[in-house]
Order: sequence, then C-alpha cells, then structure tokens
Amino acid sequence: MRLAASILVVLSVQTASAGESIYDRCIRAAEERDTATVAASANLIRGSIGSISPENLTKASECISASVGYPMVFDRNSNSFIPLSGQLLEQTAELLDARNRQLVDDDIRASCKDLYFSNKVSAMTSAVCVQAFRQWGHPLLD
Repeated sequence: MRLAASILVVLSVQTASAGESIYDRCIRAAEERDTATVAASANLIRGSIGSISPENLTKASECISASVGYPMVFDRNSNSFIPLSGQLLEQTAELLDARNRQLVDDDIRASCKDLYFSNKVSAMTSAVCVQAFRQWGHPLLD
C-alpha cells in the first residue's frame, strides 16, 4: 500500500511538472476540495524542503496550510513549516495592508499623471487626482 502511494506521488509530481508545478496543482486541488491530492502534494513538499526555491515558499506554505487546515509558514530557523501564530498573523496582515495601500497609491499616481497629460481638464477637476497631486506633487514636477 505504501509503495502504491509512493508511486502515485511520483506520478503526480511528474504529471505536475509537465505543465503545472506541484505547488499550483496542490492549490488547485485545495480549491476543488481534492484532499487526497492535497495530502500527497503536501507530503512531497515536506519531503523536499531543502529544494524549495524562495519564489515557491509562499505557494508551498499555502499547500501545507490546506493539508493541515490552518495557516502555516516556512520558518528559516527550523527549516520547517510551522503554525502561523497570532502575532505573526497580525504582522503579516499589517504588511499586506501596507503593500495594498502602496499599490493603490502608485496606481492612482500613475493614472492621474497619465490623465493629466492626455486630458488636463479632467485630471484637474478630479478630486482624487487633485488630492494625489497635492500629496505627491504636480506631474510637471516629476
């Protein structure tokens, strides 16, 4: 039985590598509530912790989290996935919120600047753009 499961996992990884990473396959399986594929993928990921690239750590954490049913993160100190603590969860939420605000601000700034150069009247009568120009400077000052 264990050999069959190992063969299944190897075949799953080979199939995933043909066009879909094991991480993406696991996340898709979690969305489809395919617990067997999630568990097999999570076990494979746990077994290959040393070879997970930094770019894939977030997806690997999502897969491991889906397999256990609660948030997990990769801890570099222990080289393992650990439960996301309340404090860490709060810090993560704050970082995501700050990143979201930065992305919105950047998009507003760029959009208003583009609008200014294509339709000055619209930009200067837009409350959002006027506020953006006051906060970050007039487009001609860039």
